Amino acid sequence: MAECLNMTPDQLPSLAGRTIGPSDWKDITQREIDLFGEATGDKQWIHCDPERAARESPFRKKTVAHGYFTLALIPDFFFSMLEVSGCRLIVNLGADKIRWPAPVRIPSRVRLTAKCRSVTPFESGVDLCLDMTIEVENQRHPALEAEVSYRYYLRRSDTRSRPASGIPAQAAEDAGQTSQENQQVS
Repeated sequence: MAECLNMTPDQLPSLAGRTIGPSDWKDITQREIDLFGEATGDKQWIHCDPERAARESPFRKKTVAHGYFTLALIPDFFFSMLEVSGCRLIVNLGADKIRWPAPVRIPSRVRLTAKCRSVTPFESGVDLCLDMTIEVENQRHPALEAEVSYRYYLRRSDTRSRPASGIPAQAAEDAGQTSQENQQVS
């Protein structure tokens, strides 16, 4: 099992420039791809028709995952690698510079590595900007590269006692609270 960093908001600045992960490997199955196709309406044969893909696919005669399916894996992977206690809410601010250099052939195994680009405190929390890479097992090129930003909102009591550094001293007191108490929104 991959290591999960457990931190408080006042510890987040130590992540700047650091690599987090890699995560555990995740098996990607045709069933998951079919369900994603149903949910999004993107049921192109290259994703959802293994028989046609076996005849016509340029990707070694296999179906491939949707690019947006691969992008959607990031929160689950990332939150399995970093838990921040002392937050009332975590919001995905978005992704920039998204690229899909290589396909995820089905079936495959993928995992995530993140490098913290910046940590920016603000009045009621902390923003993290990360370079995310999803790699495919035994594949030279990554399946996805993106710059992803998350906003960690502190508990209200933490924002009232915020020192000039931007990170509340009281946040460390909340460290004993579990990640289930944090709400994640993407």
